[in-house]
Amino acid sequence: MKNGCVLVGILLYITVFNFNVAISQTPPVWQDYVDAYTNGTQAILPDYSYSGYHFSEEEIPDVSSWTYFNVTHYGAIADDAGYDDAAIQAAIDAAEASGHPAVVFFPAGRFIVSSDNDINNFIFINTDSIVLKGSGSGTGGTEIFMDKLRVRNGHWQFRFQPVSTNTSTLTSLTEPAIRGDFSVTVASSANLSIGQSIYIYHKSEEFASAHYGNLALNETEWTRLFGGDGGMILHECHIIESIEGNKVRFKNPIQTDLPTLSKPYYIRNLKTIEEVGIEDILFTSDWVNYRDEFVHHQDDTVDYAWNAVQFKYVENAWIRNCEFRDWTQVADIRESIGVTIENCLLTGKRGHASFITRRNYGVLVKDCIDNANHHHGPGTGYSGVSTVYLRYKMSENQSIDCHSGSPITTLMDDIDGGDFHTNGGPWVSYPHHGRYLTFWNFIHKKSTPVDYNFWSVGIRKPATYAEPYFIGFQPTNTVTMTGEGLNEMQGIEVEPKSLFEAQLALRLTPTSTDNSAENTEQVLNIYPNPFSSSFQIHASSLSHLESLAMYSIDGREVAVKVKNNGNRLLIQPASDLSTGIYFIKININGRVGNYAIIKE
Repeated sequence: MKNGCVLVGILLYITVFNFNVAISQTPPVWQDYVDAYTNGTQAILPDYSYSGYHFSEEEIPDVSSWTYFNVTHYGAIADDAGYDDAAIQAAIDAAEASGHPAVVFFPAGRFIVSSDNDINNFIFINTDSIVLKGSGSGTGGTEIFMDKLRVRNGHWQFRFQPVSTNTSTLTSLTEPAIRGDFSVTVASSANLSIGQSIYIYHKSEEFASAHYGNLALNETEWTRLFGGDGGMILHECHIIESIEGNKVRFKNPIQTDLPTLSKPYYIRNLKTIEEVGIEDILFTSDWVNYRDEFVHHQDDTVDYAWNAVQFKYVENAWIRNCEFRDWTQVADIRESIGVTIENCLLTGKRGHASFITRRNYGVLVKDCIDNANHHHGPGTGYSGVSTVYLRYKMSENQSIDCHSGSPITTLMDDIDGGDFHTNGGPWVSYPHHGRYLTFWNFIHKKSTPVDYNFWSVGIRKPATYAEPYFIGFQPTNTVTMTGEGLNEMQGIEVEPKSLFEAQLALRLTPTSTDNSAENTEQVLNIYPNPFSSSFQIHASSLSHLESLAMYSIDGREVAVKVKNNGNRLLIQPASDLSTGIYFIKININGRVGNYAIIKE
């Protein structure tokens, strides 16, 4: 194994030590990624770790210290038969007018919204730092019930969006860029500023041909890709980190090649609201009592009459610890950047769609369960970039949803599936997905054998994916594939178990410091990794151990017991340590090394 690289266990060589770990279930594409990361070259896999709230570099905040606005102080009454729309909106308006980070708080009980069928009525949040927070989504907590149906594709009962948006063109790129680049050269940086949110926009048939390369395109049916007004649309959101002359560096990487074309790539403004969220609420609707069961596209009522939440033009936002019971559609995220949806439960009557994501960068949906078996399962579409589903639990025979419109760089990570038979979108907007769709440790659950041809352009078929990657693909029934771009270690659970978390740990592991360049290099072996209760560190000499500390991914120190036997350390964290990624910082004779380890 090459020095400076680590196999699974996410051990990162950081200047000081050589870490030697070998785990048999490591796929070659992960070793390729670690090598490329170490050497500064382009890997086969993109870096999917720039997803979630603040690109998962920060924890979602504890809002207990924010200013609270209790909806009952504005006229809402729990557990009565009256409608609470006006009172809830009044509490939101007061919170926004306060000018401070604010929580619109719902005490325990049931609150009813949607007193009419007017599709122009909804509850809206328009400013930064507003969180809707209940008293828990379980028994004895907060329930918000949407009563009347509002039949329109695009109506959402709770809408987070700026009052006005600004997508004006600011400048254009003057040089090509490749996947993984953080910097671009622009015609002028006069209208750009550090910290500004923007998106790179382009639309052309030429771009479609460049992106899909060797893959044939159906000019007869996929008509939105062709013609003077057609083409593949790029809508890639970024945050500006620095500006030097006409060189602009982003905080997050470009996720597909941007070759020189006859039409320019434009940088457009992305006006957002930030630090908004929803937590600890049970959302319900009267869809459960509607006379019909769900039949896809039977009519607009069964498709769209009860839609819960939309985030549009938001940044660094979240939905967590909520249950959505009996909805035609659950949540829609679009034109947004850095959103986390976590620990949410979907239950009740089957509906049209679960999570819809479009024209975003970095939506992370993790640790969610869909027991409602929605027609369209975890989804992306229409120019979405870097969407990640992590540890998402689907129902057998439920399909993921790549909803056409050429989304790129999507990761289905450690998913308890599910299959691929019901991808949505009109045929005119195919393909379902562009390049870099990766299935990592995906458990494929279909009750019958299935054959996937991922690029059969002549028919309207279930899954038109551009050479998708399968690593650790685990079918419970017979699956045959044609047209995949990569298929490693099928039938085996690979390590790291989560690609997203492994890439994030690699990225967040701090650079080591070398305080004693004359010291000889140490060779450290750390095992087992992942560990269950304890792990060991071996080295040629630990007699000059100065310090060792263990930290959680958000930087909090974890208590550990350390037993030193000269050249071996036994590390025992507390028995109730949560599963996840942790970091070890070790100082031997003034030489400091940092590495990551997983608690399973």
